[in-house]
Amino acid sequence: MEATIFAVLVAAAMQSTYATTYIVGDSIGWIRPADSEFYYDWAYNKTFFVHDVLLFKFITGEDDVAEVTETVYDTCTTNDRIHHYEKSPVSITLKDPKDYYFLCTFSDHCAGGQKLHVQVLNSTANTDILGSVSTLVPTLYLVLFISIFLLLLF
Repeated sequence: MEATIFAVLVAAAMQSTYATTYIVGDSIGWIRPADSEFYYDWAYNKTFFVHDVLLFKFITGEDDVAEVTETVYDTCTTNDRIHHYEKSPVSITLKDPKDYYFLCTFSDHCAGGQKLHVQVLNSTANTDILGSVSTLVPTLYLVLFISIFLLLLF
């Protein structure tokens, strides 16, 4: 009985530390937007951490996704790519704490705003209120569950 309670408590505490999957553009997906600031605005209030996942959904043959350098991102030159994905959906795990740059290589899509920059933080970073809360909640869960477990033992 005690082992079962402990296992449930540990599982509950660990569940809150999983990575987040973001669908780029939410219900709009990855398309050439009507508003050139759309993807900037989409990413603006989000905090991305190592191991989070970006899911790009688009119509294969009409759009694509390329990971590029900051210079390529800024100039929308599409020849120099780090990675290039042509079949939807594309799932990209953010493996390192750094800036990532993505764009669509089709025609004038990048110049029209189909590009995305995300800054990825270490999962232990506490650089803003969202980062502080996201790392504090699992700790509070763990303390709460251990306290309940100890109360049940005694």
